[in-house]
Amino acid sequence: MIKMSRVALAAATIAGLGLGVTAVPATAQDNTTQLNILGITDFHGHIQESKSKDGEVVEAGAAQLACYVDNRRAKNPDTNFVSVGDNVGGSPFVSSILRDKPTLDALNAMDLDVSALGNHEFDAGWADLKDRISLDGTGQAHFPYLGANVTGGGNLPKASTVLTTADGVRIGYVGTVTDETSDLVSPAGIQGIGFTDDVAAVNKEADRLRTGNEADVIVALTHSGGDVA
Repeated sequence: MIKMSRVALAAATIAGLGLGVTAVPATAQDNTTQLNILGITDFHGHIQESKSKDGEVVEAGAAQLACYVDNRRAKNPDTNFVSVGDNVGGSPFVSSILRDKPTLDALNAMDLDVSALGNHEFDAGWADLKDRISLDGTGQAHFPYLGANVTGGGNLPKASTVLTTADGVRIGYVGTVTDETSDLVSPAGIQGIGFTDDVAAVNKEADRLRTGNEADVIVALTHSGGDVA
């Protein structure tokens, strides 16, 4: 999904690139943990640095991104690196010629913690996504893909995952893809797969995490367009 509001929406949803989130462990109310959430969205295989005609960097590429992530982690070990989807698909030749394996390799090397599914992850079809790329980190993607609003088929993506800081704070990430995905990709590749309302799916899974006391903080990774005032 390509919309002008994508970056702004991603920043608002996951608290912004490099923004510190203060979390309080359930077992230690007098202590706080400063959590940094580094978020990307719509990477689309742009692993090479790109410059404008006047020499201005317009695409940082994977190397500069990796340096930034490493720097933030060195300053605060309680740093999560997450994506809101469309890591692959619609990619430049350098990545697309190898079915975006170079991009997945780069994100693996950066230790991406978790990603929501984007509609472009479905470009090559459901079978390619779950069997080659993988949803659980066992394929070419070594990180979990989340899709709380994906229905049908077998081996569906998890709705959420919980990461724990060194101080014991449990961060629950809930991921969804736009419910318009069926209109954005080839129907032949997603037969039997459905996409329910993304907001409702986030709320349902967040309620489950809270009710079961599985997470102290809940963050939505929502790959869906929105209007920014």
